[in-house]
Amino acid sequence: MSEKNNLKNKIESLLFVSLKPLSVGKIARILEVSKEKVLKKIDELAKDLDERDSGIRLIRSGEYIELGTDPKNFPIIKRFLSGVIKEELTPAALEALTIIAYKGPITEEEISFIRGVNSQIILGHLLRRDLILKKGEPPRYIVSPKFLRHLGIKSVEELPDYKEYNQLEINMNQV
Repeated sequence: MSEKNNLKNKIESLLFVSLKPLSVGKIARILEVSKEKVLKKIDELAKDLDERDSGIRLIRSGEYIELGTDPKNFPIIKRFLSGVIKEELTPAALEALTIIAYKGPITEEEISFIRGVNSQIILGHLLRRDLILKKGEPPRYIVSPKFLRHLGIKSVEELPDYKEYNQLEINMNQV
């Protein structure tokens, strides 16, 4: 194997074992090569995956790179993972996760209002499982890249009927 292919091979392995997206800079530091070389090999890897119609794709978000599933496989990934997630999450956790996916960024108070019960414990469980992230002040919740990967989508906008549900108003004065 030539050094050129070896570098691409190493990048693919790093991305495969990483639990989160890796920055180009971090990949370059680990492999002790320039960022330019890493970027070139990432482009080649993305092209290779596309050309062989792989079920895996490179996902880029700014300087961050990760492996994800081919969006064409969304229906089967969703069917498989919905069973896995349902087995692992309680109905209350699934309810909170759905609210965050469709209405995020959203506050704990708004989530609890929609659910009709205090959601603090459920949100803690979802945070520990890395399915949601807490951002800003006051804290607002959004779904994590891990959640999106589980569903085989790149953004929440790809969820069924997202625009319709996302635009629904939350009026906490109505009681």
